[in-house]
Amino acid sequence: MNRLLSGLFLFLSIPFVAHAQTVEGDWQAVMKDGRVELRVALHLKKDETGALKGTIDSIDRGVTGVPISSISLKDSVLKFEVPSVGRMYEG
Repeated sequence: MNRLLSGLFLFLSIPFVAHAQTVEGDWQAVMKDGRVELRVALHLKKDETGALKGTIDSIDRGVTGVPISSISLKDSVLKFEVPSVGRMYEG
């Protein structure tokens, strides 16, 4: 799953350009790693302090609610980390 998640930022970056500072919501993407495709959903919302919080789901594998952390949005660039796979993403 590490390798499959590594391409996430490529598939999610397109919606972020169109919605520069409004990334809250549910985003879907298809990640490809060689011949393997994995459909994922990224869920972003603000908490009571206004900080972005989120989770990621693997639609095809039934894995839901994988926490993401260190979420930041600056100059239309979204960065976040998926601690369970030890990866950081930027897009």
